[in-house]
Amino acid sequence: MLSLKLLSNGKKIALGNKLIINKNFFDFGTIKTFILPDLGEKIKEATIKEWHVKVGDTVEEFQTLADVSTDKLFTQIPSDFNGKIHKLYYEEEENALIGKPFVDIEVEDGEYAASENDKQSPNSATSDQPATSHIEKDQIDYSQKHENNTQNQIQNKQKGAALATPYVRGLAKNQGIDIDKVIGSGPEGRVLEEDLQKYGKRSNQYSPATRSLAAEYGIDIHQVTGTGRDGLILKSDILDYVKANNIPSKSVQTMQDMKKPLTQQKQQSPATLSDQKLTTEKIQMDGFARGMQKSMTAANSIPHLYVQEEIDLTEAKAFRETLKKNNQKITFMSIFVKAFSLALTDYPIINSLYDPETPFEYKIAQNHNITVAINSPHGLVVPNIKNVQNLSLLQIQHEINALREKADKGQLGPKELYDGTVSISNVGVVGGTYASPLLFAPQTSIVAVGRMMEVPKFVGNQVVPRSMINVSLGCDHRVIDGATAAGFLMRWKFLLENPAMMLVQMK
Repeated sequence: MLSLKLLSNGKKIALGNKLIINKNFFDFGTIKTFILPDLGEKIKEATIKEWHVKVGDTVEEFQTLADVSTDKLFTQIPSDFNGKIHKLYYEEEENALIGKPFVDIEVEDGEYAASENDKQSPNSATSDQPATSHIEKDQIDYSQKHENNTQNQIQNKQKGAALATPYVRGLAKNQGIDIDKVIGSGPEGRVLEEDLQKYGKRSNQYSPATRSLAAEYGIDIHQVTGTGRDGLILKSDILDYVKANNIPSKSVQTMQDMKKPLTQQKQQSPATLSDQKLTTEKIQMDGFARGMQKSMTAANSIPHLYVQEEIDLTEAKAFRETLKKNNQKITFMSIFVKAFSLALTDYPIINSLYDPETPFEYKIAQNHNITVAINSPHGLVVPNIKNVQNLSLLQIQHEINALREKADKGQLGPKELYDGTVSISNVGVVGGTYASPLLFAPQTSIVAVGRMMEVPKFVGNQVVPRSMINVSLGCDHRVIDGATAAGFLMRWKFLLENPAMMLVQMK
């Protein structure tokens, strides 16, 4: 009984009863060119922010190849194929063209082991015809190589390197998780997808104050075991970790540096300081900053009309507390969004879109796709909640949470970012009592919400504290007149000040 061995020159030799092939070194032979897909909105190029793969890496279908950004979105590009990366067409920070080659991937043509029944006749053992387009190295018994790989993986785990498939590694990288810190539940300690999910949930089990305390000591908070409910990490857990590991505070280190004698500190005379020239650093705008530049330049050509008003949220605050007592956590933003949608039913022109290319017409959108501004690690993003007119408060809250999570992970795509009809910007969560927002063309309306303040107000003959916000509605004066803008704003105000009336209009 004979089998064949493939050599680097493409020859075949008979060895025994098995076809000996090393799948790891086998060059799959068929090159598939992955084209950068259409990202919508007539986008022509995207900036490569980070490659998740390199030449020679094995990838699976739907595994992330790269993070890209445009002037409208930050998104991830998944692979269409299983295979091995053969070529990357761009470097990081280069602009990739939509519809052009992005990555070359070698895909598998067929099986890598075969019995004697699957092979050609013995006469073919001397054939010069290569079995594939290219063989990189002499082949060895694949089954033996597989055993060696498994043993190497176990040894790597003992050294601190995690056992995981490329797909799971890609998920971990996308979620910002150090996979070497995840305890695997699979065979030989292999990290599975559910292990990442559990680790991700645990990573959120601490308050901002606890996270700040950990940062003060330079501690990776994921290394700390939480003693609170459901593994919640408490401040006391951080302090216990500090004590056990004898870790000095960064602020203490800074104070120690400040206590050094002045003679040890570099001094400059006033004359030297005054002689210093202005120094600058050139910063290239990334995709989002470029998008903001384009949007604001376009907004400068729009004649804005502003109407401002103060709104009493005392009743809405009580309404929210009632929901909270019944385990329904609703943010003010969800209430703003739903009330805005209800007011649009009385003033549909506020939900209109205007294209200056057709200056004497505008379109009233039937869908209430309300854009919300979210401050993310990647910059300010403006996704929208689709069809708010059909959503309950709980559904709106779910959508906002999902958008915020995607924004933090850089996973917002065209579906979330395009087709918004009106905008709400809650600048008050950052700071500021008033703002004059600029429109996102082709939208014709945007509202900015200021910071909530406890203010003394007359109620009858008594002065009582009330929870007040200031709002500013900006409109495109080519489409919306002042009376319409004021009427809409007063309707929105009425619904927010009387949240029970919102229930009357809800479907």
